[in-house]
Amino acid sequence: MIVLETKLFPLRLDDSLLTRQRLLGRIDAPGSARFIGLVAPAGFGKSTLARQWTQSHHALTSWISLDPADNSASTFWSYVVEGLRRNGLEGIGELRTQLQDTAHTNARVLVTALINQLHQHQDRHFVLVLDDLHHIANKDIFDGLTYLVDFAPANFTLLITSRNEPPFPLARWKVKRYAKLLYSADLVFDSQEVADLFALALDVKVSPEAAARVVGSTGGWAAALQLLSQADLKRADGALSNEKFEQALAQAKREIDDYVAQEVLDDLPSRLREFILEMAGAPRFDAPLCDQVRSTQDSHQILQELEARNLFLIPLDDAGQWFRFHELFRDGALHYLRQRQPEVHLQHCRNVVRACLERRLYLESVQLIMHIQAWDLLQSTLESIGNQLVRQGYHLYIIEWLDDAPQELLSQSLRLQLLKIWCLLYDNQFAAIPDLVEAVKKHPLLPEQDDTVRHELRLLEAYAARSRKDIQTASALTQSVLQDLQQINAPIKSLAYFGLGNDYYDLGRLDDAIAALKEAVTLGKLEQRFSTVLSSLGLLLWIMQIKGEFLHAINLFRQTELWVQSYHKDGPEPNIVSCWLNSSLVLIHCALGNQEHAERFLKPMLSFVDNAEPQQKLITYYTWAEFNRHCGDYPQALRHYEQAREQLEYNQRELAAFAPPVLAGKLHCLLDKGDMANAESECTLILDKAPTESSPFEGLENLSAQARYFLRKQQWGSLQETAEEILALAENHGSSRYQAQAKLLHAVAMAGQYQPEAAQRLISEALTLGESNDFVAMFLADDAYLRPLYANLDIASTSQDYLEKLQVASSPQEATPTREEEPQSQTEGLLEELSKREMEVLTLIYEGLPNKKIADRLFLAPATVKAHIRNIYGKIGAASRTEALARARHLGLL
Repeated sequence: MIVLETKLFPLRLDDSLLTRQRLLGRIDAPGSARFIGLVAPAGFGKSTLARQWTQSHHALTSWISLDPADNSASTFWSYVVEGLRRNGLEGIGELRTQLQDTAHTNARVLVTALINQLHQHQDRHFVLVLDDLHHIANKDIFDGLTYLVDFAPANFTLLITSRNEPPFPLARWKVKRYAKLLYSADLVFDSQEVADLFALALDVKVSPEAAARVVGSTGGWAAALQLLSQADLKRADGALSNEKFEQALAQAKREIDDYVAQEVLDDLPSRLREFILEMAGAPRFDAPLCDQVRSTQDSHQILQELEARNLFLIPLDDAGQWFRFHELFRDGALHYLRQRQPEVHLQHCRNVVRACLERRLYLESVQLIMHIQAWDLLQSTLESIGNQLVRQGYHLYIIEWLDDAPQELLSQSLRLQLLKIWCLLYDNQFAAIPDLVEAVKKHPLLPEQDDTVRHELRLLEAYAARSRKDIQTASALTQSVLQDLQQINAPIKSLAYFGLGNDYYDLGRLDDAIAALKEAVTLGKLEQRFSTVLSSLGLLLWIMQIKGEFLHAINLFRQTELWVQSYHKDGPEPNIVSCWLNSSLVLIHCALGNQEHAERFLKPMLSFVDNAEPQQKLITYYTWAEFNRHCGDYPQALRHYEQAREQLEYNQRELAAFAPPVLAGKLHCLLDKGDMANAESECTLILDKAPTESSPFEGLENLSAQARYFLRKQQWGSLQETAEEILALAENHGSSRYQAQAKLLHAVAMAGQYQPEAAQRLISEALTLGESNDFVAMFLADDAYLRPLYANLDIASTSQDYLEKLQVASSPQEATPTREEEPQSQTEGLLEELSKREMEVLTLIYEGLPNKKIADRLFLAPATVKAHIRNIYGKIGAASRTEALARARHLGLL
């Protein structure tokens, strides 16, 4: 037999290819396994990884590039023998003569001879690489290879690359630790490898966020990344921006599509290829849906075969029922159809749409309709199922679809106009609603509509009135609709109660707002209105955090979270972040001292803030600032308070009713930081603000911040007066949170005015309120002033767990503060002089830096900073940052 020399040449590697140390480490050195399998579809870098592994070790490597012509046993084993002979396996030349008529009966004899020869050369390690083993289907060949691996000596390794899993006894080999296998999920590039690849190939820096975006867009598929790295990015100025990445991906898209067509689809059996092309339009599918689209009964078997071949099939559930194609593979398949069979492409997609609608996979249906731009089908489908999509929380999708569709489609359809208004409402785009409502009222088809449509329109008129700040008209319209809805079974009552909840909150009627919003949540679940439930719960929890009902609010959220998880169990959950809901949970967990939980709810808000509506921006910046303040990152907090104030000043009329207490938050932050000079000017701004201009939350927080300012200035009379104002307002609104804070501040005022008995009574009442609601942050905020009040206080009725949260010892020994002095610690002066490094740390604490930034500034490990802070506390006689700063000022250290 004539040997084709190039089939024995190992793959040549380009210098721009990334060496994948992560995967090389998983494969380990030759001898760690008898068999190494790299099994994945085309373009996952199997051959490249195999070559990198062989180059990273000094074994004698025989490389054979297989093709369909090698399916003959004699041809296959001829190449194996020749490859091993050329790479140092001596004494096997005579085996070539036996290969002229190799059959099943003597294949084992040949392999036995190979094994014996390998055993005679124990001083050298031999590696046999069979590249593209998927071309081999001959059972005799696989039997021979199985025998080879089963009895091979320790100095031999078989490495194969294949697009499908070969018929080896892999389970047995894994049990015996003979085999190591890497599949497509293992071979995808992670974010760090993407960043390294772009740095190597293009000298382009890729941030972790940008690298994660590249992985998300390409699925970490090596072929796509390789084509992407060859796109026009070489002019990038040192970093990969969003715009440059999108341009590069668009440039590489055609080549990726062609690669899928030529290297994957054309190489498949016609039965599998036709299945993929028929189902490529479906964003997700199971076997019954495939049978319905294809009018067959064999889809389950085909899906199993696609899984076995690793053909870009991604499971979506643990049961292995629902799947989708890899996004780039799906796009390539659709491109294949559009280019070669455009009419068939449209028919396949319409078949999928029809089946998805019958299975109530509404989101998937409309996504595919948009793909084929079937505008007549879009209109009829959205008129039929649009409200259901809105109820499920997909209003952002609908806005995008209607914006991309021809505008005459919207103008001629009354139902689509109503649908768009509801979507804009859920997206807080209130400014556009009044004009659209007026247009609908003039639509010629309105008289022909049923009662539900007319009630929807009246509710939208109410929301338009709210956008004009005409609360009286909005409330009257809503109450009228609610009366009419008692006579008909229309699923829009939750929308009415949500509107009333907004009205009551705007009017400062918190209890009425809570009642209306609870009804909106309950009805929203019954009406299956996902977005209404989240929006109503968000405002409800916002009010509950004002009132201090933290634990009740968290329980309500957990109940709703379980409902949300069950609500979308058969479909994708929309990527919706409720600004009110997440903000409320951040503030609640900050008040409870749970910064980790607070961060969990803050992070999703930050990704959309740049493109958010003014109200969403205002709430997000304020919440972000509050989180920073509670974490001790005062510079960042002040920056975000300022961003919130800019939003409020720019949109004062639109945002005033729901404005959070931005000025008060900034004053709190300056006080926590110890910046009394700037705190004074901020306090003046709050004092100049008329109480009637404030919402209940803003009014209470303004008073709270003023009181804390008077406390730091030791103006005990003003502090007492303000604390009494807080208490009266808190009792009026039923806020246990501010009642507790009022009593705390009042207690300090009484102590400062030599009334220790009154101070102890008030602090005891505050502790009772605090424990019943798990208040923590308010006690720690002014810890240095409060701690002396615990001396001689009977706190036996307060649980030890709660006292530990407040860092209060069960037998406090501090003395009551006097008018002339700051609160004293257990010592009059320093127990031990601070070191130079400790003074540097104390100064940075005073500047408001958190531990991590102190570590960065001083080039220290975070653990070392914590140790310095503990030493400072011990030497200065303090138990917290606030107390340490107060003591340091008193001792003249700052």
